[in-house]
Amino acid sequence: MTAAVPHAAARQPPEANTPSPNRGATPRTGDRDAVARHLLTHEQILLRYARAALVDSDSAADAVQETMVSAWQRWDRFRGESAVRTWLYSICAHKIADIRRAESAASRMHPGLDMFTWRSSAPEPHHAAVSSHFFGALATALADLPTTQRTVWVLREIDDASFVDIGHTLGLAASTVRGHHRRATNTLALRLADWK
Repeated sequence: MTAAVPHAAARQPPEANTPSPNRGATPRTGDRDAVARHLLTHEQILLRYARAALVDSDSAADAVQETMVSAWQRWDRFRGESAVRTWLYSICAHKIADIRRAESAASRMHPGLDMFTWRSSAPEPHHAAVSSHFFGALATALADLPTTQRTVWVLREIDDASFVDIGHTLGLAASTVRGHHRRATNTLALRLADWK
């Protein structure tokens, strides 16, 4: 059923002369400028991940910014036991959880505030201009998925992460990640059946 939702990586233009940010040499701890440049190669992938988990673009951008600052400050503690991207996903997952807790606490303190908060499940205007109606429908369908399913699907289908890496990032077993991915894919296939 994966055929109903095309693999996003196939639609993206190849990045010529750009080394994979997940492979190759990592900068030395002492070269802070090189570390910052290296971390920035992961920024767009982290932003897609955060948008999938939070939906709200401003909150997602905040999570990524906090992730980058934290990673830059803690670079000397990165042991290299996992890929840099996996380490960054893990930091970002914690930042996302922090934002969710803060939003939840704010809504408990000010229960009427939620009715003034507007979150669009449709793509932002600059995306809508570039995307077809299909991608708008996909964004809406993704926004309706449970958070874990949406996050797993985005990491797997858009960022091409392995089930094991996704599991490390989210603190789940690879088999559990596969189950979330399968349920998300089945739901998306049903929701997007008219686009076949």
